[in-house]
Formats: sequence, C-alpha cells, structure tokens
Amino acid sequence: MTERDDDLIPMPRPHHYNFAHQALREWVFADPVGVLRAVAEGYVVDLLQRAWTRLGEELAADDRLPPEGLGCEVRFLNGDRFCVVFRLPPPVLMPEAYFVAAVFNPEGVDRLFTLEYSDPVYCASEEQIAAMKASGVEGPFAVLCEWTEDASHRNTGRAVEPTVDAFVAAVAEASEGDADE
Repeated sequence: MTERDDDLIPMPRPHHYNFAHQALREWVFADPVGVLRAVAEGYVVDLLQRAWTRLGEELAADDRLPPEGLGCEVRFLNGDRFCVVFRLPPPVLMPEAYFVAAVFNPEGVDRLFTLEYSDPVYCASEEQIAAMKASGVEGPFAVLCEWTEDASHRNTGRAVEPTVDAFVAAVAEASEGDADE
C-alpha cells in the first residue's frame, strides 16, 4: 500500500479512484445526453465495465482491479429531478467511492455527488472519534461529497450509511433547494 508522504494516510487505489473521481465525472459533465442514452437503452453497465477495463489497461498490472460490483440505477428525487446512481466495486481506502450520483434537471446534469469511504482514524480529532464511538460508529464510515464541473471537490462532512437508499436520500436533501431555482 502506498502512503502519502505528508500525513501518512494510505493512498487510494488508482484504478478505483481514477474511475470514480475522474473518468465518471468527466463523462457525466462532458456528455450528459450520452449518459442518459446509455441508461435508457440499457447498455450503461456494459459501457461502465468496458471503461473500467480500458482505464485498468493504462495502469501497472498490480494496480488493476476487477469490475465486480459496477452497476447503475435511476432514482427520482424532488420535483422534476432524478439521479443516475453508479455503483462501484467496494471501496477499501479513503477517498474511494461507494457510489456516484449524477443529478439531472430538465436542462441537463445539475450536480454530481459521491459517497466516499472515510476513516475517523485519519480525518477526525480525538473528541470526534470519542463522539462517534459513543454513537455506535466504530470504524470506517461514508461521507457525502460533491464534484463540480470545474473539478472542484467539496466534502460536506455529512456521514451517510453506505447504502443506495441512504445515499439517494442524502443527495435529495443536499439538492433540495435546487428544485425551486
């Protein structure tokens, strides 16, 4: 496992990280119509698996991961908004993602959220760790984050259960005010 020199936090696996945080983000923002077409015509999972494999071919053999767990579904949010939820292979290191959700409105893609693996050992103070343990959180958890079209990343700090239902509920809540705009 590679470690970051500056703070000794283990680095994410490049295959997993690059797919969720770069390749999917770039595809969603560059070609939202293509995303919706792939979903509507039923070939999105095949497309995801081929993209995963192509990305892996650019990496050292030891950095390649199988595409097990890749999937996609559509969930309706508030108003006339919906999201395309991409399921990823299980994350094991920060900030690998459990899921990525592209939020669409009638004009196109609106926002892009990730649910990222996080570990309080690396990102919380002793007081926060004690509070999490007191509330039943013992180990790694998931945190809601967002990517913007200009490649800015924002960690909301909100812990979310790593299930599709909990993620979609958090995405709906985070984008709730957008439906009125």
